[in-house]
This record gives sequence, C-alpha cells and structure tokens, in this order.
Amino acid sequence: MAGAFSDYGSQGRAGGPPEVRAPDQGRMHALDLLRGGCAIGVAVYHLLNWQSLARLDAIGLYAVYVFFALSGASITFAYVRKVRTLDDFAAFIALRFVRLAPLYIAVLVVAMAYRFVARDSEAVVLKLTALWSNLTMLFGLGNPGSTSLVIGGWSLGIEFLFYLLFPVFLLFLRSGASSTARMVCLLGGAFAVQVSFVHGVLDLGQANFPDRVFAYTQFSAFIAYFSGGCVVGAWLRSGSLREWPVWAWVPALLLFFCLFHDSGQSQSELLTGWQGGGRAVLTVLVVAAWSRLPTSGIIRSVAKRLGDASYGLYLLHPVIFYAVTAMGFASIGRAFLPAREHGFALAIVVIAVSLLVAMLFHHFVEKPLLTRSRARFTLGAG
Repeated sequence: MAGAFSDYGSQGRAGGPPEVRAPDQGRMHALDLLRGGCAIGVAVYHLLNWQSLARLDAIGLYAVYVFFALSGASITFAYVRKVRTLDDFAAFIALRFVRLAPLYIAVLVVAMAYRFVARDSEAVVLKLTALWSNLTMLFGLGNPGSTSLVIGGWSLGIEFLFYLLFPVFLLFLRSGASSTARMVCLLGGAFAVQVSFVHGVLDLGQANFPDRVFAYTQFSAFIAYFSGGCVVGAWLRSGSLREWPVWAWVPALLLFFCLFHDSGQSQSELLTGWQGGGRAVLTVLVVAAWSRLPTSGIIRSVAKRLGDASYGLYLLHPVIFYAVTAMGFASIGRAFLPAREHGFALAIVVIAVSLLVAMLFHHFVEKPLLTRSRARFTLGAG
C-alpha cells in the first residue's frame, strides 16, 4: 500500500527549499523495518497457505492492517501542514497516484496477458469490465474485494479511497487549542464505526470468513487503523518527541509479537469481540511504539532498502509464485527434499526473487517517476 510504503518526504513550492526538519525526523527507519517485516509476513502467509503448509491467519490479516496505520501516519506526517487548498489536494492525489499506480498497472498487465495466453475468455471479459476502475485506482469506491484485478489489490483500492477522504481527516488533525479533543473524537468515532461494521458483517465471529470476504473488504472495516495512524502522524509532526532509548526495542517487539500471535481461532473470531477490538488498538500501538525506535549502521541501511521494496514485495510475490509454478520450476528440488521442506524452500526463493525485482523496479521506475512528479506537483510549505 503506497502510503504505507512512502518515504515521508515532501518538497516546498517550486523553487523553494525542502521543508526544514528536526534531526533524523525525515524518515523513520524503524517504521521501514516494520513495513518490510509486515510485507514479508503477508508473503509468508500466502505462500505457505497456497501450498497447504500452514495457516498463519493473524499474520495474514493484521500485517495488512498495520499497512493502513502506517499509511495514515506517513501521509499525515508528510502532508498535514501542506494540504490547505484545492490545488494542494489535487497535487496530493496526483503524487499518491504516481506512487501507487505504476507497479499496480504493471502487475495488472501481466495478469491480463496471462489470461489471454491461457485463452480464458470468460475471465478476460469479466476483468475487462473492471479494467477502467483499476487503471484509475477508483475501484475502492465500489467493491474492491471483487473488482480488484490483482491479488492483494483490494487494500490499495481502499487506501486510495482514504486518500480521497484525507481532507475530512485533516479537519480533526489540524493543530490548535482543541486538537487533542478532536483527535479523540476521530479515534472514538472511527473505532465505533469499524467495530459495528465488522461485527455486523461477520456475525460476531460466527460467520465463515471466506463467504463474507467481499462484504467485509470495505473501507469501514479498516477506518480505525487509518485514523489511528493519522493521529500517530500528527503526534510525530508536532516535533515534541525525542528518539526512544535503545531499551524501548524490548516493549516494541513484545507488542509486535502479541499482535501477530496466532491463537488458532478462525479469521472471523480474530476480527470480532475482544480479539478484534484489542488487536485493532494494538495495531495502532505497534506503529506508535516503532515510530521513534533508534536505528543505526547496517540496520538503518537494511531498513531503508526493505522500506523501498516493501510495496513491490506485497504485489509481486503472487506473480512470481504463479509464474514459477506455471513454468514448472516449482518442481525443481523435489527429488532432493521432502515435500514440506521443498515448500518452505520455494517460499524463500519466491520472496528473495520478489524482493530483488521490487528493488530494481523501485530504482529504475518508481524513484525517477516520483522525483519528476514532486517537481511537477508541489504543495504549500508548512
């Protein structure tokens, strides 16, 4: 999700200098690590599940929800003081589209090409009806779970809808005498909407999640994550927080493992009741706890590269996996490894290849496009 994978950077108006920032506040490298870890978690969840090796439902669900919170935090941190006019908002949407669309469209082209090669005419016709909404990233306005043409794309459609609604969130995030009260209202209202919607769709955990997944994948099911992230971003933008001490890594990691602990419950049970409400709060707390963790040296370098490649890993690992499977490469090694070990080895290879392709795409396509776009679409200086 593009906001979740953004670099927090923002330029002033054309000809103006970059925004003056507090030391090391331009990019939060621990959040890059969190982002990369969650992207790897989603890939592991899919690759093990598709091979019937393991079900890690807590990771599969809540790693994506961390992305929503990261998205709210990153775009609020970067834009809360800059989106003030309609022109600013248009530039903001253009920048977010450029960040989101290139890789999504590239994966979409591959998916469509595969359908043509496979001569699956029924699927091609069905996909063509949703093509325009996917190319414009507006499929989140409808039913993204069923209209997304890319595996995992539903979350991007919902995220783009949050971008379109960002001015509404800004009404609660502007600094001022009543800013704390407004943020509390935002969090409380968003949490109430999300809990009510999720409980209604999933029948308080009694529904079979796959049967309700399209009804579930609506922005109302994730609004508390994004809103909580927005509050974290505004909190960080205030500049009043210093970097946490090194020992803060211990509670931050404990929160991380508590969030993704899989108790063996069904997906519906993980999303409703005390499990759902508690993990929703924990999702935002994880992002807040990781936001000021100290990093240095090789850890910072690895974090930056993981952050840059996370979006690509999220979208590319299904493509790489099914390409490897379709071309027969998935069978390599079966003569030397037991079935279970072979499946785990294949997952590692797919993740490694996906990370490599993601890094290359970011360096040669996304980064140049973003650089030119930031020069073209400028927002007001904070």
